[in-house]
Amino acid sequence: ILSEVLKSQNGIVFLGVNSNVRCCISLVEANFPLAREVRERAFSHCVKLVSANLPSCRCAEYGVFDGCSYLRTVKFGNNMEWVRDSVFVNCSNLEKVDFGAAYDFLGESEAFEGDYEHVTALIFRCETIPNYLNLPNMVQNLWTYYEWEDDDGTEHPIEGYFYVPRALVSKYLEKFEGDFEEWQFRAIEDYPEICEF
Repeated sequence: ILSEVLKSQNGIVFLGVNSNVRCCISLVEANFPLAREVRERAFSHCVKLVSANLPSCRCAEYGVFDGCSYLRTVKFGNNMEWVRDSVFVNCSNLEKVDFGAAYDFLGESEAFEGDYEHVTALIFRCETIPNYLNLPNMVQNLWTYYEWEDDDGTEHPIEGYFYVPRALVSKYLEKFEGDFEEWQFRAIEDYPEICEF
């Protein structure tokens, strides 16, 4: 049935006729090298989805990965232009997101909604600091609230890092001074094992 099959037509990923149909329950890897646009809630509730690779994508709409609770990694490419808010909603196992060359973050830049404790790497490859990028808003559900204690009372804060082009590290530090620790900004070029996946 058309409405129950994940389709890619003319470079646009969508869920059949009704984009709210939660039909990709068996999808484990989303590798769409030619998809240029990922529409609203395209992968919503793909509960077995572990990774997404969208190297040609230009935009990610609202709620694209809503409810993908097993999703661990997402990689956009150099064609990426903009990201809507709430792209990642209740993706509780998310570890790493490469936003590619995205240069606009629309909405309130609250890309993440829900409970997160595993995200350790956000990668921004744009050659300038993206427009409307509000990192404090974006990561308020990621690194602000999650700490845990050992039995002996030792606290362990979640350590998250922003990976950006080496030439921009100082500019990010300046723009977000007081919001994050200096050690949280790392040069992409120094961490290929993390940034190339």
